Amino acid sequence: MHGSYSSYNSSQLLEKEKKRLENIAGHDIAGIRQHFLNVNEETWKLQSEVGFGYNASFGFTREIGFRNDKYHPFFPLEENDKFLVIPMAIMDECLMNKKDIQKEYLDLIDTAERNNGVLVLNWHQRIFNEREYPGYSRIYEEIIQEGKKRKARFALL
Repeated sequence: MHGSYSSYNSSQLLEKEKKRLENIAGHDIAGIRQHFLNVNEETWKLQSEVGFGYNASFGFTREIGFRNDKYHPFFPLEENDKFLVIPMAIMDECLMNKKDIQKEYLDLIDTAERNNGVLVLNWHQRIFNEREYPGYSRIYEEIIQEGKKRKARFALL
C-alpha cells in the first residue's frame, strides 16, 4: 500500500487506509511504502500493530544509495521479529538528477552484488509517460537488463 502523507504517525489513519484497500482488492495487504518516505521512530511499530508485515520506505528522498549501509531486509522492532523493513536504494527522480546516471546505478548494482544484498527501486508510474519524462523509462529498462545480465532475482513489493 502507498500510505498517505500523514498516515505515518496515525494508527487510525493507517488502519482506515489499509481496510479500505483490502475491501477493494478483496485480500489482505501485506506491505506499505509511506508517501514521501515519511517515517519516524514510531512508524514501524504503528504499521506492525495494524497488520502490515513489511515497510519499504527506508531510503533517501533526495539521494540514491543504501541508507545506513543496509543492504538486506532487517527486523527493526525488538519486540516483533515478524515485521520486516526492506531498504530502498534508488528512487527514480533522485537518480535522474545525477550527471552520469549509468555510472551511478552501476555502482549501486555492484555494491548490492558485492554485499549479496537487495537493490530496491521506487519507480513511479508517471515516469513511464515519455512525453513528460523523456528517457526515464529507458533508464529503468537498462537497470532491469543489467540485473538480468547478472542473474539477479526480481520481486514486486
